[in-house]
Amino acid sequence: MYGDWEGEARIKELCLPDHLPTQDKDKLRAALKDFEMVFSNRPGKMNLEKHFIDTSSHRPIQARPYTVNVKVLQEIKHEITEILGLGVIWPLMSPWVSPVVLIWKQDGTIRFCVDYRKLNAIITPDTHPMPRMDFLLDILGLAKIISTLDLSKGFWQMP
Repeated sequence: MYGDWEGEARIKELCLPDHLPTQDKDKLRAALKDFEMVFSNRPGKMNLEKHFIDTSSHRPIQARPYTVNVKVLQEIKHEITEILGLGVIWPLMSPWVSPVVLIWKQDGTIRFCVDYRKLNAIITPDTHPMPRMDFLLDILGLAKIISTLDLSKGFWQMP
């Protein structure tokens, strides 16, 4: 699941718009090559900010794990082994417990999730709301190319 991005081979396969001049396509491919480490399937780690979950004085929540079949349990163990190996998570003894949930994505891969609904019900909400979509779209203005990025295992990337 965490195999490295195939770099240059994948850059050459990109389907760029026909109306984009060859010179611009070459510049885009060169920029992608310069920053190919950004396009890895391995999760990175952001250290500019640390997320804090304010539970106030609430006692720890210990939610039971969900019952899963053997195949799902094997997938959970496999996923945990991989993210342990990447140093994204580490063993910890904590009184706070939330169950793991696997979500099957349309492409057949798995999204490893944790059901934090019980935790979310007792935390003090973050004071930094997401910007409004209409504001974000206005900022794009007359952009000729718009791209989106999806962090690999983005949930694990902020301490």
